Amino acid sequence: MNWTELIKSELEAASKSTKGLIDLVDEDTLDWKPSTENNWMTVGQLLCHIANASGVCFRGFITGDWGFPSGADLSELTPEDMLPPRGKTPQRSPVSLKRRNQ
Repeated sequence: MNWTELIKSELEAASKSTKGLIDLVDEDTLDWKPSTENNWMTVGQLLCHIANASGVCFRGFITGDWGFPSGADLSELTPEDMLPPRGKTPQRSPVSLKRRNQ
């Protein structure tokens, strides 16, 4: 097995199990998050993160564009600049879920 086949196999397995987990999400639970005081995402924010996160990584590895502002010095970026707090994280909408299930 070469690297391409290995990566493709792993991505297909991860995609299948992720889809199974996403299919368990009900529209009524999009705003749910653990009740502790930590910086938890809501279920809707987590769905949005899952949908977008791997694409950003692939783009970064392939093109070298990691989405940081032009000329940004990574050593000067705060953790919030690199990963916004959950309050600023986008969320999947109920409309997105309906389209997925049609």
